[in-house]
Amino acid sequence: MHVHRLLISGTGRVFVQERETADVHTQFGRVRAEVVNAAQDGEVITTDSGEQLVVFSPHFIDRYKRIRREAQIITFKDAGVILATAGLGSHSRVIEAGSGSGALTVFLAQHCNHVFSYEKNKEHLSVAQENVALFEQDNVTFHHRDIAEGIVETGVDAMILDVPEPWTAFPHIPGALIIGGYVVTYVPSTPQLQHIHHHAVELGLYHVRTVEVSERHWMVKEQAVRPTSKNVAFTAFLSFFRYFGPHWPALRPKEKQRAPMWNFPSEGLGSFFSEPKQDH
Repeated sequence: MHVHRLLISGTGRVFVQERETADVHTQFGRVRAEVVNAAQDGEVITTDSGEQLVVFSPHFIDRYKRIRREAQIITFKDAGVILATAGLGSHSRVIEAGSGSGALTVFLAQHCNHVFSYEKNKEHLSVAQENVALFEQDNVTFHHRDIAEGIVETGVDAMILDVPEPWTAFPHIPGALIIGGYVVTYVPSTPQLQHIHHHAVELGLYHVRTVEVSERHWMVKEQAVRPTSKNVAFTAFLSFFRYFGPHWPALRPKEKQRAPMWNFPSEGLGSFFSEPKQDH
């Protein structure tokens, strides 16, 4: 959704003017486009039914909350932890896969130097490109390809892998990532998590941490402070690794080898979760 201006009521209800020529229709009545356009940020205007609203211009986060969603997006709580843990900032060149709806793409582009986004699904890619265009971000490069097939870029600071089998991109890490760069995986299940760590050890990545992030909302009023029923609990596991080059693994103390907890089929996780065949 395009967001031109926003109007907020005294109760905190927000209404969107999508285009400069569009009237704003609210539960309190209509506000004509010319009235909204003539108002300064913070100015009070009145609907045709007499309700007063305050006008303001959208910030990044106001637009972000209203982007079109085709695929499930990475939540604020997880995106913030990714930025903070990997130390991403205005200097950072970052690879992400897959693009999905482009929510993380837009978020990263707002904070980083450049984002290189890989997506093999054509429909998802189209939505992601549309959302990035709404923000007029010129620091995003899209690739319509499976990241497992190879990475074009070199010398990037981080790789963020929000795909079902992120370990398929691990062979390309040495050619793409700077020494000390971060690899971040985002998966919802423990079998995927175990498989990620197995391949990370094989490649010689340093495991920084694996976390899940919970968010608890609170109601705060004059006479009452208590948790609300609106909580964002589990979404996915975030694993953070660093790549220190081909020689670092030889410096690590030898550990006793253990059999893996999960025995994964060579054809991938699809067959692992499929129903067993019935004998007749």
